[in-house]
Amino acid sequence: MTSCMCLWGMSETSGILDVFLRGGAVTALLACAALFSVRLRPTRKSLSVAAFCVGLCCYLLVSSPHVPVPAGSTAAILIGLARFVPILGYWASHELFVDEVSFARWQIAVGFVVIAGAWLPPAVPFADLTRGIAVIILFSHLAFVVVASGDGDLVEERRQFRKWFLLMMAAAVIVITGLELTGQDDELPDWAFAIHAAAFLCFATAFLVWAVRPVSEIWPSKPDAPDQISPGSPADELLAGRAQSAMDEGLWQEEGLTIAQLAAHLETREHRLRRAINKELGFRNFPSFVNSYRIEQARLILTDPMKLDYPIQSVAYDVGFSSIGPFNRAFRAAQGMSPTEFRKRTLKDRATSV
Repeated sequence: MTSCMCLWGMSETSGILDVFLRGGAVTALLACAALFSVRLRPTRKSLSVAAFCVGLCCYLLVSSPHVPVPAGSTAAILIGLARFVPILGYWASHELFVDEVSFARWQIAVGFVVIAGAWLPPAVPFADLTRGIAVIILFSHLAFVVVASGDGDLVEERRQFRKWFLLMMAAAVIVITGLELTGQDDELPDWAFAIHAAAFLCFATAFLVWAVRPVSEIWPSKPDAPDQISPGSPADELLAGRAQSAMDEGLWQEEGLTIAQLAAHLETREHRLRRAINKELGFRNFPSFVNSYRIEQARLILTDPMKLDYPIQSVAYDVGFSSIGPFNRAFRAAQGMSPTEFRKRTLKDRATSV
């Protein structure tokens, strides 16, 4: 009897602690959502973070048996929003680490599987398994994007955050998806819910502390373009000028040029070159810096009267792109229109000016 009473007392204490911790995490996340919605002008990036924070709030409220969620429409709304958390996390993470985000059809299709799998009834064969696999596919791809884009990242604060983000993401996905796939998420002891809530409270509090600082350099004023320049040291200014001179001399034409290769060419340390290009020239990633020269050369070709019939694909190859898709995206990001539209508008302007 005494043993049963002790167990009941521990269970009650764990339940109260769980509710308290979840309340703190929800408060911190809602504050983060408000900060990103108000301090940063409404953009896809700021809204993605705010939406993810709200989704996590809903997940925290419905993922514990100790939180008294009202039945009916309130519970349905919270559960519905909580089911979007993997998609919201995938979206917000892309907006964090990629300056210009675009999603391929396969990503949208896998995301639809994640959402549909959450709404299918348990009686549907392999619904949970299919959803779990889809979540793993998305976040495996996210890990690849975070790692692959790291080499060209010129924002030091974001580069430093990558390794911690990967560790947190891997731990969360492995634990949560593993529990869901094995069906053990419904059989956890009471103390496990308190630990789960404590982990989210630590994450939310750390994120809130980060969010209340002056606007972070992680967030661009304009995606995939030279950002607002904050002056660096005279040494950075000199190094940035040397980098521009090397590119003006045609170094940008080297296929697969990396910042490590440019640093070796300039006989300087890579981290110094990253800082100089970012602080003095305003570029947030190295591919954008290189592409600025390639796009300028493409503009010259597209406006050359002797090359009016020159194929767009050939222009892309001539300026260093390996395929037409990345060239079109880079050109549109820089010029606000496709290469074909740019050529047509240039011809039209010339005709009207004659």
